[in-house]
Formats: sequence, structure tokens, C-alpha cells
Amino acid sequence: MPKFAEAYTLRAGAKAAQGDLDAALADANRAIELNPNLREAYDTRGNIKRVKHDLDAALADLDRAVQLGSTSARFYTDRGAAWEEKGAIERALVDLDRAITLDSRYYPAYVVRAEAKRLNRNFEDALKDVTRAIEIDPKKPHAYEIRGHINTTKGDFDNALADCDRAVALDSKRAEAYATRGNVHLSRGDLESAEADFTRAVSINARFASAHASRGIVDMDRGDLERAWADYSRCIELDPKLPRGYNGRGIVNLRNKQFENANADFEFAIRLAPKFAPAYNNRGTVKHVRGDSSEAMKDFTRAIEADRNNVIGYRLRGLIYFEKQQWADALREFRKSTEILPNDQDYGRLFVWVVRSQLGENEAANQELADYFSARPTHAAKDWRTRILSFMIGRVLEKDFCPPENLQSQLSTAGEEWFLVDAIHHQKGNGFERKLNTGRACEAWFYAGIKRLAAGDKRTAIELFKKCLATDQKTFVEFGLAATELNMLGDNQRAGNAPAVRNALQP
Repeated sequence: MPKFAEAYTLRAGAKAAQGDLDAALADANRAIELNPNLREAYDTRGNIKRVKHDLDAALADLDRAVQLGSTSARFYTDRGAAWEEKGAIERALVDLDRAITLDSRYYPAYVVRAEAKRLNRNFEDALKDVTRAIEIDPKKPHAYEIRGHINTTKGDFDNALADCDRAVALDSKRAEAYATRGNVHLSRGDLESAEADFTRAVSINARFASAHASRGIVDMDRGDLERAWADYSRCIELDPKLPRGYNGRGIVNLRNKQFENANADFEFAIRLAPKFAPAYNNRGTVKHVRGDSSEAMKDFTRAIEADRNNVIGYRLRGLIYFEKQQWADALREFRKSTEILPNDQDYGRLFVWVVRSQLGENEAANQELADYFSARPTHAAKDWRTRILSFMIGRVLEKDFCPPENLQSQLSTAGEEWFLVDAIHHQKGNGFERKLNTGRACEAWFYAGIKRLAAGDKRTAIELFKKCLATDQKTFVEFGLAATELNMLGDNQRAGNAPAVRNALQP
């Protein structure tokens, strides 16, 4: 029966490639029944279980494949990929190093090792590995996607886009290439291009769950929570074991103030993946909304324990310290959040400025932020974070940054250049509904207020902080900061506990 076992193994691989995982698993099981020593069958079944997120069972099969074929670079590579997905990066690297020792031209080993090194924040060595993979086979798009991902993490968006464009050119029907390019656009703040690529990805592969999750981020950034809900629900339907779907839907629930539902989604994401740091941060945010900052801090710390390079965890802990007016602790956490990822420093840098202004270090804070802005990687021209930073260093005037007094009359004529409305267009038949993006307005009024306060204009600062609170955007960092500032200024308006959510969340 050996030949029949091999046939079932081959058919299992073909069915897995088509997305029919249950049928693929049945064929792999049959192959092993026919030949319990067929190493390829264990490897194939292990990879199917990886895709199904059953990593412990996958590793058991991949261990058996390695035992039966200890000189195969392929089997060590596949087991290394499983360890990587489980979060055991060092164990993954041991397997991947062994694979490359066995076959120095084995393309997949370099690609997987590059991703493991990226997760370990070893960007330069990651780039060397993926570039070596491209040298071995320059016509495979996957390596270009990985290199684009690494360059995005580094903040090198131009090279990231060039790699993703190359991946699309090599295979214009590869959904993963469009999804990777969409993530580059998303990191740059180019929501329109990101949406186009994610939509193209799901049109090519209707069962591409993670592309729906990524498009959900675009939906939320545009304020379209209804569509975000639909995208995350579709993600969960397609892959009920993918924690991103529940985490994203939880964020939508949180922004809709459905706290019980949000907490349930975050809890389920944690049960699926106990080392999934974003869900701990978001669950902690729910606790903070409910006034339990002590338990919230525990969850933020758990996120950092799950991922020592978790930017958001440090940022959230800093905001707890800020509320307690523990400036040195807050500054330490915010600074730490800026040291981890080159492409995710903007809000951390802004919070460093805010704390330094509390310490009376205005001039030094201004210079530090200006130096950062000058050296900052290029973002999209209409990126909101760029707009905030430009205002804070004096390149944009307050009157051009905050919503105008005659708001309603300007909404109907606002052009695409007005940052406070352009991300919130909703299609209505053949036209668009234009309305104020209250989340961005909340941020604008807070940063305008904090600049006024640093300049000694407490009266105007209080007015601006009150406008921030009037947006009722309780799931925005700046709402909570404005409430804290009003409390410190002795104003009688109180907002209760307001969490750091929107720009401190990890979808």
C-alpha cells in the first residue's frame, strides 16, 4: 500500500492548497493509516494542522517527520515555522539554522528564518536572509512580501512598497501580495490605497480571513464601525480560530460602548492564543473604562510579558502613570514605547512631549519633537499623525488644525484636504455623507489645549479640553488626558476614568 499512501499525501497537499482543510486532513490521516512511517504524510498533516491553528498537534506530527527524515531541510523548516507561530522564536531559529546547514540553497528556510528574525526585532539579519532567498529564486513573490513586511516594520515604506509592487508584478493573482501591500499603505496612513489592496485580496481569495481583519482596521480608522463589524465577523466566520477576528470585533464593541461584548471577545481571543498580547491590552482597556486601573495595569503588564517588545503595553502603562501624576514613571514608559519599532513612534513621541511639558521642560521638549519629525520616515501626504506633529512643532496654525466655529456651514464644502472630514465619508446612494470625524476633533482639541497650557494660557486650555470632552470619545487617549488635565487644573468638569484606546489599540 505504500504507493496509495503517497497518493493520499499528494492529494492532501493539493486540497490544502485549495483551502479544503478538512478533506485534506482526512487524506493525510488515511495516508498515515496505510503507511505509519511515511514522513511526508506526517509533514503534510502537521502543516494542515498549523493552518487550522492546532499548533500542539501540528508539532507532534512535525516532530515525527523530523524523526523519520532527520536529513531533510524541508522538515526542519516546517517545524521551525510551527515553533515561530507558537511564539517560541529561539526554538524556531534552531530548526531553521539546521535546515540551512543541511541545504544552503533551500529557499523556504531563509524566508521563514527572516520572519523569525523580524519577530525578534533583528531587522538587519532578517533582511540578509530574505535577500538571500531572492538571490536563490528571484521569481517567487513570497520573499518580496516578507522583505516588504520587514521594511514596513523598520519604517522604510518606499522600499517596502517597491518590494510589494514586485510581488504583485510576479503574480497579479496572488491575494497575499495585495494584502501585504495594503499593510504598507495602512502603516503610511494611506487608507484609500490600503482599502483598495485589501479589497482586491478578498476578491481573489474569498476565504482570506486575515485580509478582512486588515480591512477592518481601515474601516475603524475611517469611523465606519458598521463595515468594520462586518469585516471582523466575516473573518471569524472564515477562520473561527484566528484571534485577530475576535480582537478586532472587540475593539468595534468597545468603540460602540458595548463593554460586556468587547470583554467577551477579548477573553475568547486570549483563550485561543494565550500569548496574543493585543487582547490583554484591550481587555485591560475595558477594565480601565470601568474604573479598575489596578487590574488594567496587570493586563498591560501581561501583554508585555507575552511580548517584551509590545509598544502599546508600555504606552498604556505610561497613561496610567500619567493619570496618577507619576511623571517620571510615565516618561519612562513612553520613552520605552518609542525605542521598539521605528514605524510606530508618533504617539509615543507626542506623549513624551506632554509629560515633559508637565515637568516644565517646554523648550527641550519642543526641540526633541522637532528633531524626531525631521528624521522621521516619510508617511502619506494626508496622514493625520503627520498633521498632529506638524501642529505641535509650529508648522500648522491652531486655526487650521482645530474644527472651525462655523463647522456646519463648512462641512458641505469641505474638500479632500480637510483632515477632520476626509476619513469619514460614507457612501449614500450616489453621493457621500460628510460629517465631522469626532475622534480626530477630540485629538485636535486636546493637543491645541496642551500647547496653550504649556504657553501659560490656562483659560483657553480649559476651553479646549472641555471641547475635547464634549466629543464624548471616551475610547480615545486624548479624551482621558484632557479629563486628567482638567482635574489637575481644578476645573469642576469631570469625565471619570477614560482609557487610552484608539491610538493605543492593537487590532
